[in-house]
Amino acid sequence: MNSMDGGRVSLWNFHEPTIEGLNEKPMRACSQLEELQVNADEELRKSNQQVNRFLQLLHRTTIERDEARTQLRFLLHQIHQTRAASPLSLLIRKIVDDPLLAPVQSFNFG
Repeated sequence: MNSMDGGRVSLWNFHEPTIEGLNEKPMRACSQLEELQVNADEELRKSNQQVNRFLQLLHRTTIERDEARTQLRFLLHQIHQTRAASPLSLLIRKIVDDPLLAPVQSFNFG
């Protein structure tokens, strides 16, 4: 608003919207939505790939952990057999029987 026109809006500067102008906004909005959808799909694809890599790593780590537990149980059993009467062997027997050293059933992560 200009102070020279007494606070009134000048009708001479008003342009009636055209059909092309009215169609342009929805078309631009559709284009932006399509671009957002493409970006969201790409981010989702990347995220799924990363989750799959983490699941594979977890599966591999679980297998390695179980193998290490099996080797530890074997070694502790060997030590226990060679020193059956020592106090150390009693401690080792307690460790061997610890349920935390038992292999855990692993999941199939596909």
